[in-house]
Amino acid sequence: MIKIINGDMRDVLYSLPKGSVNCFVSSPPYYAARKYEDVNPTWWGGNKHCQHEPYGEHNVCSKCFARYQTLGNESCIDDYISNMVECFDAMKFALHDTGTVWLNIGDIHINGKLAMIPERLAITLEKQGWKVVDIIVWAKGNSFAQPCKKCGSPGYVGSIMPSSVKSRPTQSHEYIYIFAKDNKVKHYYDWFGVREDGVYPAGTQAAKGSENRKNQEGVNARPAEYKIYDGKRNLRTVWSIPVERKSQEYGHFAAFSESLVTPAIQAGCSQGGRCSKCFAPLKRDIRPTREYSSILGKDWADYETDEKEGRGHFETQNGKAQTRPSKRKASSTSAGYEHIGWGNICSCGEETEKAVVCDPFGGLGTTAVAAERLGVDSIIIEISSEYCDIAERYIRDKLGNKVEIIRE
Repeated sequence: MIKIINGDMRDVLYSLPKGSVNCFVSSPPYYAARKYEDVNPTWWGGNKHCQHEPYGEHNVCSKCFARYQTLGNESCIDDYISNMVECFDAMKFALHDTGTVWLNIGDIHINGKLAMIPERLAITLEKQGWKVVDIIVWAKGNSFAQPCKKCGSPGYVGSIMPSSVKSRPTQSHEYIYIFAKDNKVKHYYDWFGVREDGVYPAGTQAAKGSENRKNQEGVNARPAEYKIYDGKRNLRTVWSIPVERKSQEYGHFAAFSESLVTPAIQAGCSQGGRCSKCFAPLKRDIRPTREYSSILGKDWADYETDEKEGRGHFETQNGKAQTRPSKRKASSTSAGYEHIGWGNICSCGEETEKAVVCDPFGGLGTTAVAAERLGVDSIIIEISSEYCDIAERYIRDKLGNKVEIIRE
């Protein structure tokens, strides 16, 4: 189910049940990137109960000093950071305590200097009760040199944005910051679900566990458990993904790529669903495979750390690690572990429902498309009524008319 809500994201998020969003995936308007003439300014900061009286060229309230602005078109970077903090306050209200925010945000140069906007925002948010979990570098894939398929000579497939600058390289990357509430609750991250292909396929001479490696000693030695390798590895922090070009057909020139959004939703939203009462996500039940367990054996001494860090579920007997025998057939395996099913992390005992991802700057609705393909419900918030109509058309073009869309 997809909800498309027309309104200011702050008002909409505060109207949702507290903690009812499992994950945010979004890209806000960038600072000074373009004029948003189709979006009317709104009041930021100050006292929300004030009957504002604007004065001066920057339309500041004479009573509470609130600012009448459009996000991304502020008169200075400090105002943009302050407005983004206000957006994060609203997201914190709606976000579940285990949830994460995946924020794609760009930077600009001002008078020859990099503005460092993502870094400024991250440092400010850390003072507001958020933590930076990690930073993804989105290397925009269609700016990279690619060898010719015929002769092997270097070639190019085009740049991201034409640039005549002669004092620095042309930017071809952006950041995706992963934020979580800085509380004592462990944030949800489905590491198993977002594993990616390793550099070398399983069974090749260079792969982990190959005949060439398993007997090596020294810096390239591999422990015994590396013999269990299926060609997968943990998700990396550099993603080479081309920008979305077809979005321009819908009049949107800064849309997400679905390939960019998908791993964020996979990692941040449980595809097993959530508790319908407290909204806590279901967690994968992951255990060592029988072959992996036999390799670990009685000499495996790190089971306590393994358990704490989510690499397997162990029981102990006489101080030794013993794997729990599985009565269910594994649905998938990866590097010595198998996914058995999904389990509750809460004690509510209520029915489950689909997890929810929200894009508070909905734009074209790419987040909703990716979420629907993954079996996750979504909420798209868009302040422009015109873009709400465009998003619905785009979603139906991608998913068909049978998809359930609710407009509010």
